[in-house]
Amino acid sequence: MKNCKFFRKFPIVRRKKKTKKFFIFPKSMNTLKCGIFLVIFTIIHQLLVTYLLTQLPEFPDAVAPDGIPIFPYNISFGVSSAAYQIEENVPPSNWMLWEQTTDENGKPHCPSMPLKVKGIEHFSEDVQIVKDLGCDTYRLSFSWSRINPEQDQFNDTAIEMYRNMLLELHNLGIRPLVTLWHFEHPAWLEKLGGFKSELFVSSFEKFVEYVIPKISDLCDYYHTVNEPVGIVSASLIAGIHPPGKGTAKDIFNSLVNLMSAHAKAYHIIHKYNKNAKVSYAKNLTPIIPRHKWSLFESLLAYILNYYNSVSFDVFRTGTIRFLWMKTEIPDIKNALDYISLNHYYCLWITINPKEWGKLNGNLVPLFSYGDDRLITSDFGWGLKSSSLADSIRWVNKLWNPNNLSFLISEHGCADYKDNRRPWFLRESLVFLTKLRDEGISVESYIHWSLTDNYEWAEGSNMKFGLIEINFETYERKMKKSAELYKEIIKANHERSSN
Repeated sequence: MKNCKFFRKFPIVRRKKKTKKFFIFPKSMNTLKCGIFLVIFTIIHQLLVTYLLTQLPEFPDAVAPDGIPIFPYNISFGVSSAAYQIEENVPPSNWMLWEQTTDENGKPHCPSMPLKVKGIEHFSEDVQIVKDLGCDTYRLSFSWSRINPEQDQFNDTAIEMYRNMLLELHNLGIRPLVTLWHFEHPAWLEKLGGFKSELFVSSFEKFVEYVIPKISDLCDYYHTVNEPVGIVSASLIAGIHPPGKGTAKDIFNSLVNLMSAHAKAYHIIHKYNKNAKVSYAKNLTPIIPRHKWSLFESLLAYILNYYNSVSFDVFRTGTIRFLWMKTEIPDIKNALDYISLNHYYCLWITINPKEWGKLNGNLVPLFSYGDDRLITSDFGWGLKSSSLADSIRWVNKLWNPNNLSFLISEHGCADYKDNRRPWFLRESLVFLTKLRDEGISVESYIHWSLTDNYEWAEGSNMKFGLIEINFETYERKMKKSAELYKEIIKANHERSSN
């Protein structure tokens, strides 16, 4: 067509294509924009990290001076035990049911040890050891299964036995601290849902109403429940304690029921003993970012510290929150006379795979027990001797508006050879002596535990005791750590008498 003579007479008009014009910054302007964005991002990042770090525990490296730790005031020293971990022939319980079942591989959930360390038979011998150590406090628990073996049926002989134990402690000048629920309850209750069921609360209320009038003249210090968040985590999340793994709803219901049980027991105890001091034993495992510059580590640590905050916040707000669930706990606001802490180790969040810890031989991504850089216990937990004092500082800062005193109800380490426990005990107490200067009152230090015992899923393999047990003859023998503890207590008594 272009060659056609007709079309040659007329010029071909071509329309120019319209092109979109883009304004192109000079290269220097692009660099400036990137720089501004980077500065803003850095500022926001740093502000977030700084805020999160104010809500997280601080665990600076510290060196303990040599020598015996001496407190600048009178402090109570004690040791701990728990009924199911030391008593022989406990009636059917949630733990007995658990011991009789197996995991998916056919392995028993935990070993059955009906005689344990014969804590009832050797009670007089054991409390004499408590006296010989110089301790003035003994924390013990009552077996709910022994006292309340069938629904609405109570064993008067059993409660009389426990009352006689308290009398014996009084005769030796030792203050009892009674724990009413230390992970163990009757089998009949477990079959009806255990602490996942509201029946747990009403049944515990009846149990406490039966027990307290019979011992209130002999005991002023109480724990209602032991480690409510700890047992929920170990059972419903980890599946290593009864009743095994559960749903999110089970977790929420269990937290609600255990904290409701505390509130009920708190008011019952005060009804019968106006001078009673009542708390619950809080398992404190601070979760810390390994690298302070990491927003991810700080944010994850902040979220996971719900484990520590939930059972403190409830005394201020009166409510339990978990995920999308929330409920009020009647009569729990300020239902706490002192803060009782069980503390053994810390957890670090780390993005460095070389620092990831192991649990039961399995790698745990993002978590470190400090085992990559610290001396460890037989459990593999990193031992940081300053962590007890640092943990108390953290709790006092965030969750102690009423300036309550602190009681250390469990602290120690699993150490078969007893070559780390003496160091860990001495240095931990050295750091603890410094808290009074900061206005923090620690009224008692109670070591876990008096004797080697039945350590739940671990059986008798983990040795926490100051006293060694020969499981063939049941002979008691002081370890090096017991001798050191005795020396520390003696030195503090001598200071207070001068």
